[in-house]
Amino acid sequence: MSSTRTFILGTAGHVDHGKTTLVKALTGTDTDRLAEEHERGISIELGFARLELGSGLRLGIVDVPGHERFVRQMVAGAGGMDLAMLLVAADEGVMPQTREHLDVLQLLGVSKGLLVLTRMDLADPELAAVVEAEIEELVAGSFLEDAPRVRVSAKTGEGLESLKDALRDVLEGCETRPRDGDFRLPIDRVFVLEGTGTVVTGTAWSGEVRPGDDLRLLPSDRSVRVRAVQNHDRQVEAAGAGARVALALHGVKRDEVDRGMQLVSGPAWTPSLRLGIEVQAVKDPELAAWLRPRARFHVHHAAHEVLGRLDFVGDANGVAPGEKAFARLVLEQALVARPGDRLVLRSYSPMYTVAGAVVLDPVLPSGERRAASLERLQRLAGDPAQIWALPDAAAIEGRTRRQCLERWTMLGYSPAQAELLLAQREEEGLLCRVGERLIHREALEVLAEAALRHLREVQADQPLSTGVPKEELRGVLGFGGSVADFTRILLRLGEDHPLFVLGDRVRADRPHPELDEKSRRELEGLESRIRQARPLYEATTEDLEGPYLRLLLAEGRAAKLSGRLVAHAEMLEELRQRVRDHFDLAEELEIAHMREWTQASRKFVVPLMEWLDSEGLTRFDGSVRHAGPAVTRTHP
Repeated sequence: MSSTRTFILGTAGHVDHGKTTLVKALTGTDTDRLAEEHERGISIELGFARLELGSGLRLGIVDVPGHERFVRQMVAGAGGMDLAMLLVAADEGVMPQTREHLDVLQLLGVSKGLLVLTRMDLADPELAAVVEAEIEELVAGSFLEDAPRVRVSAKTGEGLESLKDALRDVLEGCETRPRDGDFRLPIDRVFVLEGTGTVVTGTAWSGEVRPGDDLRLLPSDRSVRVRAVQNHDRQVEAAGAGARVALALHGVKRDEVDRGMQLVSGPAWTPSLRLGIEVQAVKDPELAAWLRPRARFHVHHAAHEVLGRLDFVGDANGVAPGEKAFARLVLEQALVARPGDRLVLRSYSPMYTVAGAVVLDPVLPSGERRAASLERLQRLAGDPAQIWALPDAAAIEGRTRRQCLERWTMLGYSPAQAELLLAQREEEGLLCRVGERLIHREALEVLAEAALRHLREVQADQPLSTGVPKEELRGVLGFGGSVADFTRILLRLGEDHPLFVLGDRVRADRPHPELDEKSRRELEGLESRIRQARPLYEATTEDLEGPYLRLLLAEGRAAKLSGRLVAHAEMLEELRQRVRDHFDLAEELEIAHMREWTQASRKFVVPLMEWLDSEGLTRFDGSVRHAGPAVTRTHP
């Protein structure tokens, strides 16, 4: 395995301050590849170059446009930077895009870099000193406050070796991005190469990719296969996090891929129109004032730009300059994000960079109260790994073990780390196993409270209710899983709460309703009539519509056969024993036997025989009945 450490270096700075010229002087590569860029003398699109620094250090350089009209491209290039090089021309000094680019770098979480004073051949020492003073004031309090300062001239070569030394020094303190977790590539270029087909490029944010890998193209969710992998025009067997990557794709046409889409390897990635974020305003009071509730913004994420509106949660109605607040971001087009991703917000019109944001919840539940969203985002700010275990509308159905592991892998954890996270949360009791699913403890509590509240309302309105049908309760609670899963969850809730599952019905507080004296007499009278009606009782319409028969059936003191026919439990138990005794001596059971035992007509005998079949006491082969699986034979 190669010991080379690869990082992404991004340029930043005002238009015409020498970014592209300096990159060419360092690498020999002209990153202005478009004819229009050469004609106009400015960079319009992102440019890319490679710089070998020796000592096992390699830089992929992303050269960004400096003109205010192309801040979108600058943000796209800055998203994957490991370190940044802020350039200021010695003969001009700090300019508007110098400030905006520094804001963007900070808002995107870039934490390492250096300052470069360019065009030293055009400035005398006194002017250079004045510009350096301006720069010191600009970067005070920023991640570049203590960064190395280098004076260069791309024209004369002054300072180029010093710049390389400074880059080596900064990189000594940089950690390479781990290649654990899912592969993820935000696409910043798409083109067709003759003989190869559709090719996409970007900076890999996580994971690793090889030829032959199957990937998902999001948000369109198309399946594609990787034909070939390149890194800076070189064919490679694998490329991953922190590297510039070009992928030749099979299974998708050029017009089906857009800049800003993402390629991912795992199944857990989900496009979303609602993000939970922590937003931070820029320090400029005039720009921060744009952060008003429901205002429309340009939202930049990697190379993707969409429109969206901020909905502050809690008491916030805006954000003070340089301060933070929690908010929901409602988008007009879906983004594909994960917790920890950085966003840049620019005002709708005119366009200024007004804030950055950290994604806390990439798929925020819809319809959630602001207070609940605030609590959720505060907790996720402290522990992003909670994202797939917090109680929400989907969490009441739980997730399979595999789904939990997939989602933590998507967060960037290795499979071994994901296994450890899962084991820890089970041991701590945060995740409860119910059948084959894992459900957050708090989600179970939320579900139990909602179930008990509904059941108590029904029982207060219908004191003799035998309970709410499970299917009805399932609909009330919005449970989208299977009936079997719902039953398992109800039984699990019954271990810690006064919730009782009685056949296909559910009750709260006690398994059976409390009866007053009048109701008790009515119930006992009906039971007596059923017991005395041998072999079966024909229920009246009043019986069928009233609460007492339902109560006897729910308590197992009677059973309903076909139509209006009801049998008392004692009679059925006697019949069950007689059938067992019969099969101790005989191989077959006929209708004539049942007529003899009950002295009843076919009207009653046939439902009783069918009941025997349903109970597994008999097995009907079309003409006669034999002993069923529920019969225990006592003879050899």
